Amino acid sequence: MRDRVLSAGFFQVLQETLLSPLVLALLLLLMG
Repeated sequence: MRDRVLSAGFFQVLQETLLSPLVLALLLLLMG
């Protein structure tokens, strides 16, 4: 049970760290 919670938190952090640069890149592409 604990492992599932840890993996869920890990994926949430992974998504946030991956989504931030993607959003920035999209904004740069739209502005550029």
